[in-house]
Amino acid sequence: MKLSINREALLCNLNVVANGLPTKTPLQALNGIKISAVEGGVLLTTSKSDISIRTLVMDETLNVEESGEALVGGKIFLDVIRKIGSKDIKLETEGNLLKINGGRSHYKLTTMDVNEYPDIEFVESENTFTMGASVLTNLIKTTVFSAAHTEKKPILTGVNFSYNNGEFKAVATDSFRLSLNKYDITLGDIPTITIPSKALTDLIKRLGDYDGDLSLTLLDNRMLVKFDNIDFQTRLLDGAYPDTSRLIASEFPIELRFNREDLINVVDRVSIMIPSDTKDKEITYSVIMLKVSPQGVVLSSTNQVIGDAKEEITPINELKETDNIVLGFSAKYFLDALRSFKGNEVALHLTSNVRPFTLTEDNSNLIQLILPVRLS
Repeated sequence: MKLSINREALLCNLNVVANGLPTKTPLQALNGIKISAVEGGVLLTTSKSDISIRTLVMDETLNVEESGEALVGGKIFLDVIRKIGSKDIKLETEGNLLKINGGRSHYKLTTMDVNEYPDIEFVESENTFTMGASVLTNLIKTTVFSAAHTEKKPILTGVNFSYNNGEFKAVATDSFRLSLNKYDITLGDIPTITIPSKALTDLIKRLGDYDGDLSLTLLDNRMLVKFDNIDFQTRLLDGAYPDTSRLIASEFPIELRFNREDLINVVDRVSIMIPSDTKDKEITYSVIMLKVSPQGVVLSSTNQVIGDAKEEITPINELKETDNIVLGFSAKYFLDALRSFKGNEVALHLTSNVRPFTLTEDNSNLIQLILPVRLS
């Protein structure tokens, strides 16, 4: 293999695939970046088993003199390219060495056996559909934070996607809260899938400001997303996702409408007094209390060591004589839910002290549901 290329062009593509490098792996070959030089471009591939990323480097400065492949330590290779001072660099393999030359800088990196690298297929199939990047990004960002962070129920560590009657729906829950968003779109026969939340977080980082179309392919237990010059592939979670449709009540006797920013600020101020309870890593209790009566709406918190906080907030709509309720909830979960909305006004829907409540906004399909915490 022998080629030359602009350093910035190579570095840009290396930064994309770097996220596919594992932090720990029993397979030494996965610590490497696979470089495949072919006529017309260079493929860079990384994988941490559950996520694989590939880019096709196609830059006007690229000149492939000799095709070939090399497997080089990913982190050291990235550091060298990042710090080398030359505008253009040359890469050349010689035996088990990768020679990197740029201006007055010269490096020789020991390569690994490229044949030991897993055979990773990035293959499109008939089960492929197209979706706008902005649509998928919005569905992910408004739901992924509600996925579970522990492996007690592995299926809950992902976001469930389903398609039915023109609705593409995303749902995530950790059993204490739930996020649901959907988008009206016409697709083909798309199976229900659950994608690991970590993979989705990585995907939206890779998407960045990309606003074009995505090609999504479902293959057995994996999904391939193709956009620009990038192939992003993730495994899917096995198992049936729980039916969450019955958790959201069809009617709520109490509806309170607030200015979203005002509500965020009040919750943020009241939660200053909250002690953190880390006994259960799955839920941050950080409980604040909401009291609704015909006289007004009050948010409060109590810390037996420090003191307490209380603040009244005026809803946009008028309170009714029947509006009476007291409940507690996680301040963190409530703020996460509020910040997922983009409008100026949100609606809080309540049923009882112990039943889940929801947050919605007009002209949006997004629903955030939170289970209240029992107050002693």
